[in-house]
Amino acid sequence: RGDQVYAAQAEYRRQLAGRIGGVAFAGLALAVDENNKASPVLPGAGVGARFMALPDYQVNVGIDVAVGRDDWGSYFRIGEAF
Repeated sequence: RGDQVYAAQAEYRRQLAGRIGGVAFAGLALAVDENNKASPVLPGAGVGARFMALPDYQVNVGIDVAVGRDDWGSYFRIGEAF
């Protein structure tokens, strides 16, 4: 962990068929400590599936799988981050 964190990320969403969709995402992050020593660049990427649970409000329910340097995770979500 650092005193400062810099991050950039991108996401691509696509409706595939009816209420079913998909997403692909990737990002880079960098942490800097109090001595201005930077961590290695930390990459991450993943894919996910979406189901539009409430079409009138465009609320998605989704499952994502992501990988990073020496780490991975699976995530369940309601709604979108952005």
